[in-house]
Amino acid sequence: MNSTSPGSLVIVLLAVVGHAAAPAPDTVCRANLDQLGAGIRAYRLIHDGRNPAKLSDLYLDGLVNDLSLFACPAAAGGLTNPADVDARSHYTLEPIAGAKGTLVREKTPAHENGKVLAAFDDGSVKLVSLSTSAAPLVTPPRPPVTPPPPLVVATNTPPVRPVSPDWPGRDLFAAGRYAEALPKCEAFLAANPSHRQARYDRGVMRLWLNDPPGALAEFRTLAASDPNDIESRRLRALVELMVGKPEVARAEAEALKRLRPQDPHIVLLHAQAAMWTQDAPAALQSFAEVRRLDPGVTARLYEEANRFLKAGVGIAAAQEYVTVLYLDRQQAGAYFGLGFARLLLGQRTLAIDAFQRYLQLDSTSAYADQVRQQLRQLGQ
Repeated sequence: MNSTSPGSLVIVLLAVVGHAAAPAPDTVCRANLDQLGAGIRAYRLIHDGRNPAKLSDLYLDGLVNDLSLFACPAAAGGLTNPADVDARSHYTLEPIAGAKGTLVREKTPAHENGKVLAAFDDGSVKLVSLSTSAAPLVTPPRPPVTPPPPLVVATNTPPVRPVSPDWPGRDLFAAGRYAEALPKCEAFLAANPSHRQARYDRGVMRLWLNDPPGALAEFRTLAASDPNDIESRRLRALVELMVGKPEVARAEAEALKRLRPQDPHIVLLHAQAAMWTQDAPAALQSFAEVRRLDPGVTARLYEEANRFLKAGVGIAAAQEYVTVLYLDRQQAGAYFGLGFARLLLGQRTLAIDAFQRYLQLDSTSAYADQVRQQLRQLGQ
């Protein structure tokens, strides 16, 4: 296995997740939309040099590989220098007959149905047949609003926060015994509603107890009452991303980064908000900054994702695993955990995709055998 090994906590989930079969999405080129200016919609081709990705990536994963990123302005009929694509990848570009756009397809398509993704000047992206050119066959579904696609992490192990006097039961909170600590915190806040540390801790506990809306309400109140409370503002933005408010989170991330441009937690928030608002260049730049400011960020997020998975907080676990994969695409263990996090969210097709990607990176370990067993249970 060529990455961090997944923790034993995931093994238990093999016996409890659903087993209904679900068809895998069509295999197509991985892509990401971008706006290049002057109203020109563009098609961004992203590949890993080995295998095409899944259609679901376009809206639900958006995994970015910064090794090869090509912009294809539709109004220009293709790349400024299409030879770069032919020389550096296994994709070709050609005009779409009868449409203002650019077709991107593999030189030797791996998908059996002969469909490819095409981007049009009106901003749409459709699957089209190689034989029927621009005739749309399938329109990719938009992601659900709740839960949102996993493009953010939940808490990112926040930095140490200045502590006001403790509330009774905070020792339980510090030990991670949130279900026991929360009632004590609630009772304390009933008599001391302005105690900021207790309110902050209650927001964190609600998040770990799988209540993002409750956590968001807490962090919104704290951030509104004290704009200098940077940590509450940061966590508020992260949870805004979780509940499907990417533009709100992006605005806050931009403001916080101006205040603390060298804070790795703030820069990570900015990267996540950028990728969730489909700004791949800004996301890649901020992720590079995070790796420079915090070399241990990938391992730290991976361990926290494992803890969220163990706690049954599927959306937070999935979001952190995907962030790990933005930072290091070779983390096979993150695909392993992501598959089970998807199952907790009822996203079986995406779980299958994650498990299959795991096997591309690790096909020989004992964990690989478990993944194959899980895929069989899912009808694959």
